[in-house]
Amino acid sequence: MENAVSSPQLYVTTHQIHPNSQTTRYVLNYKKLPYKTITLEYPSIAPTLSSLGIPPLTIKRDGTPLYTCPSIIDYGPDNSSEGSPKAMITDSYKIAEYLDKAYPSTPCVFPPGTEALQAAFYKHIADLIGPPWPTGHLYPLLLPKITENVLNPISAEYYAYHRRDFADPLSELYPKGKEALAAQWKKVEESFNTIDTWLSKNTKPGDFVMGDTVTFCDFVIAGILDAIRVAFGEESEEWERVMGWSGGRWKRFMGNLKEYASVDH
Repeated sequence: MENAVSSPQLYVTTHQIHPNSQTTRYVLNYKKLPYKTITLEYPSIAPTLSSLGIPPLTIKRDGTPLYTCPSIIDYGPDNSSEGSPKAMITDSYKIAEYLDKAYPSTPCVFPPGTEALQAAFYKHIADLIGPPWPTGHLYPLLLPKITENVLNPISAEYYAYHRRDFADPLSELYPKGKEALAAQWKKVEESFNTIDTWLSKNTKPGDFVMGDTVTFCDFVIAGILDAIRVAFGEESEEWERVMGWSGGRWKRFMGNLKEYASVDH
């Protein structure tokens, strides 16, 4: 028996650049669930989520809680933020799992029988694109551009300060010289070509993980691509090159998901 729900109100606490936040947006839009986005500057994430009672993602080595985005508060079908929340969840994967179970009348992102395979695929995507943090294939290109091109000054300063063990200033992560830069981009391209090889194994038509069926892992890939687009700019040479990788698969892929990419909530 399905849960009796209608027009749930979900509050998404997110920041613009993070792939996981965009993944959650995709899932909510795909399910056509109404929600309100609360955009936080980096220094405000921990105090805001803590004050709302949203649980931390994990506990850091020093014993302090780690609060992060995306996080949601679901007040249920009455759409009222006056009452007690139905659920408070952090982590895009857990959020997607929750939404599938809480709103079974909406399109599912973990079709029955795909849960284990998607869990493995999700782990492999993370390992392929960014091993090991923060010097993996994509991060040396992405992190400096996030602070330079995207974040407001208050968040850029916080973002760089809390990653100073990786590079200080963060711009030192960015490859120096044309050859080093080209080599780093080549590593990222090869990672996406590997994903393309996996997806090309499908016997069903379509550019998604399950051919023509959209799943959570498609939104994970799209979130990573969106981060590149926002960091470098939609009109940039870098983004144009990415859209040409793997025989143009990623341009088709993003075009097919465009209707679920809206942030106007």
